[in-house]
Amino acid sequence: MFAFVKFAFLAVVAGYVAIAVLVWALQDRMIFLPQPQGIATVPLPDRWSSEDVIINVADGISLYAVLVKPPGGPAPLVIYFGGNAEDVTYLAQFADHYGGSALLLPQYRGFGRSQGRPSEAHLLADAVTFYDAMEKRADIQRSHISLHGRSLGSGVAVFLASQRTPRKVILTTPYDSLVHVGAAMYPFLPITLLLRHKFDSLALAPGMKIPALFLVAEMDQVIPSRHAKRLYDAWQGPKMWRGFPQRDHNNVSEAAGYWDTIAAFLRSAE
Repeated sequence: MFAFVKFAFLAVVAGYVAIAVLVWALQDRMIFLPQPQGIATVPLPDRWSSEDVIINVADGISLYAVLVKPPGGPAPLVIYFGGNAEDVTYLAQFADHYGGSALLLPQYRGFGRSQGRPSEAHLLADAVTFYDAMEKRADIQRSHISLHGRSLGSGVAVFLASQRTPRKVILTTPYDSLVHVGAAMYPFLPITLLLRHKFDSLALAPGMKIPALFLVAEMDQVIPSRHAKRLYDAWQGPKMWRGFPQRDHNNVSEAAGYWDTIAAFLRSAE
């Protein structure tokens, strides 16, 4: 009997260790789901134009983005950081939903046409690189650059806001930190020790003075809304919460009022 109990105990321990090792080894695939090379073929809003933006960074990697611009002179800009399996270039067709701002759609390294392999450190550093490049352009109003982060990209947007001074920040289905999200999903695992890519927006929120709009899917099963609420409560700048009942993580942008809320927020004086 003792031998059986010992065997069962060792089997449970071995299984637990195997699960922990598997989560540690596969976390890059779970967090970053790069899209195939290429860009979406979508119609642009009437009279809008687009151009490829290619930036060569210090480690020899080429980063790719699509810049979609309205007709006329220098425009405000929104930089959009997407989710972990999102081909952000499809948003070019909705560029006119951002209140007259131009729209930059950067592909994370390892995604689409951007080279390299994704990691938290690389995504955060690359976001700063894109921001700085846009500030130097004559066709962009450098004092009117805002950020929009969705899901994974919310952590990128929050970090960038902590490093630069964007005008406003929009966060769709955001999280407090991937540690908290992971711990809720796998409460039996030491996520703090296992997770290499923490994207800890909650730690940065108390220092934030930038106006923020939180767009939250109330039926979100991927990132439950309580994670967004923690981040919202910690955010010290002007903030607005817009919840969408009966919407989940993937279809919140289809909710009535979603785009109108974004446009109104960007156009407001605050």
